[in-house]
Amino acid sequence: MAHRYNIYIDEAGDDGLTKFKQPRQQGGASHWLTIGACIVSAENDSKMVAWRDEIRAGLSPQKAQKRSIHFQDMNHNQRRFACQVLAGKHIGIIAALSNKRTLQDLPSDRFDVFKRKNQLYSYVTRYVLERASTICKRQAVRQGHDNCTARIVFSRRGGMQYDEFREYMTLIKEGREVISSRGVIDWDVIDPERIEAQDHGSRAGLQIADVVTSAIHLAVEPDGFGNYETSYADALRKRVLRGPDGIALDFGVVPMPKLSKSPLSAEQRAFFESWTKK
Repeated sequence: MAHRYNIYIDEAGDDGLTKFKQPRQQGGASHWLTIGACIVSAENDSKMVAWRDEIRAGLSPQKAQKRSIHFQDMNHNQRRFACQVLAGKHIGIIAALSNKRTLQDLPSDRFDVFKRKNQLYSYVTRYVLERASTICKRQAVRQGHDNCTARIVFSRRGGMQYDEFREYMTLIKEGREVISSRGVIDWDVIDPERIEAQDHGSRAGLQIADVVTSAIHLAVEPDGFGNYETSYADALRKRVLRGPDGIALDFGVVPMPKLSKSPLSAEQRAFFESWTKK
């Protein structure tokens, strides 16, 4: 059966759990790990090359000559432009943001689980797929389609074994995972066998996923001076998906742990709370 949706997944930050970055110092782990998804219907997937190229056209002549785009290579104005372009396209965005410092407060046996290679990445991705599967099913039903299946394409990351991630999805499906979640994956949408990984430069959808994931990540990840940049995420606001209650918080923008349990700066809390409006 041909899939009806494509879910492109990328990350921002890293999964290091010690030696976090300090203002005005080089090196160290990011404070947050963000996993983001760009969801597009199969019929609109072919348009993503043109959408990517529309962004390329607004970059400097040197950067515009490159086939692929990367958010970290853009300056501030180019980043805002990229987000403004995508705000007008038929995509849906989901981002789960893990406040990694809070993991150190877990019981040692649970913390040890997240210290395993790729475990935190996989667990945060699970939250994204729970919500992505919900929205794909909801959209298919609304349009009168029986087929709601999705193809999942990861931006390939070093050291990640995607066969192991498929096995993790199978463990969840069979209820045998080590650490559970409050959410549920809709297995009518997600098939572990439809999970694949490709290089960033090979798919325009992955490059767009990079833009939206990094844009939201920088709203909570402090820069070298301890400041946050929310204008990129704000530009994408209309593309961030909302739950059945019409609210984006905990659906299109997912703080981990929940907002009530996460120690945040005033700026970070204001950013998350801004997603509670209908």
